[in-house]
Amino acid sequence: MEGFYKFLIGPINTKKPYEAIGFQVKILKFFGMWEPENLGENSKILYKIWSFFCRGFFLHIYTITQLLYFKDVDDIAKAADGIFIVMTQIAMLFKLERLYMNRHRVKACAKMLENEIFEPKDIDEENVMKPVMFNCLRFCLLLLTPSVLTCHLWTIVPFFEEKIRFPIATWYPFSTQNTFVFIIIYFYQYVGIHVSAVVNTAQDTIISAFIAQTNGQIQRLGIRMSKIGNDFEFGDDSVEAKEICQEQVRDCIKLHKAILDFNKNLQDIFRASVFAQLMAAVIIICMILFLATTQEQTLVSLSSFVSYFNAMTIQILLFCWIGNELIYSSKDLTYQAFKSNFMSFKKTNSKDILFLMQRTSTDVKFMAGIIFRVELSLQTFLDIMKASYSYFSVIRTVG
Repeated sequence: MEGFYKFLIGPINTKKPYEAIGFQVKILKFFGMWEPENLGENSKILYKIWSFFCRGFFLHIYTITQLLYFKDVDDIAKAADGIFIVMTQIAMLFKLERLYMNRHRVKACAKMLENEIFEPKDIDEENVMKPVMFNCLRFCLLLLTPSVLTCHLWTIVPFFEEKIRFPIATWYPFSTQNTFVFIIIYFYQYVGIHVSAVVNTAQDTIISAFIAQTNGQIQRLGIRMSKIGNDFEFGDDSVEAKEICQEQVRDCIKLHKAILDFNKNLQDIFRASVFAQLMAAVIIICMILFLATTQEQTLVSLSSFVSYFNAMTIQILLFCWIGNELIYSSKDLTYQAFKSNFMSFKKTNSKDILFLMQRTSTDVKFMAGIIFRVELSLQTFLDIMKASYSYFSVIRTVG
């Protein structure tokens, strides 16, 4: 499996964490969402035209046709047919535009990880960062698989019904009864829904990858804290031992500050995007449950709902799980200091490490939202699933 990952993103270099999101960046570059570096002036103009075409034709216009579907909707069952996909598209477009507007800041964050302070300094630190780097790709493949499968199922579901229809509930300002027009629109929807799924997966897993990198750096810090004072013997009260200890504590404080700054930058860029996805997920999961349990379904259509439910669950679980890991790793920092050679510390060194322990005693979290703040944790994931089921129960009773 490791060989397969290397095939997709190349050899893993723990000193270049930016390469861990190489697969996602390739996807965004292809669809015009991530401008390649070192382009000439003419190439930049052509790339912007391509970006405008992909975003406008396959995403914005595609979403508008779905929104127009609701102008003639008069009951909850018909509304449910379109709401869950429209909410997916709206959340995706919001995240996409936020990513595009902040693309330079996102690239700067990626480059921050290549700062010398974030480089593993020994084999133990490398062993921590390698799984983090591979996880960045695993996240993408884990979400991409059910997402693309769902898109394929949606596009073949109409062929198993009495009357063929478009895969996605939409409205167009022209007749689609003509066979040729129908085929063109069908193909347009097929391409549009796959573009949306792939782009949505890439941008979501870039966020997850950045949070995973933060968690990896926290674990690196824990390793460093556990090794403070291990370079000299018990009872060594030499000036050299004291200076080594102080230098190690100082390096840990610098790394901790760099991690906090990086996490703050991530939250400033992505907190609104993550919050939008979490809120949309509540409605989407609710509508999926409603459609799957209240309407007669073919085996293929039911399979598409199961696949989409899995994709949505994985999408929000990735955010919440890695956020939970970040909290857990930061809680463990203070205890890592007790693995150090603290028994041999002199009074001055003891004060230094106490100061470090006090600095690291506050949990590092990723908070989503602007007005309302939600921490990414497994408890938040459970709250979302509970809220979705509660709304489903109410709608099913009313419907």
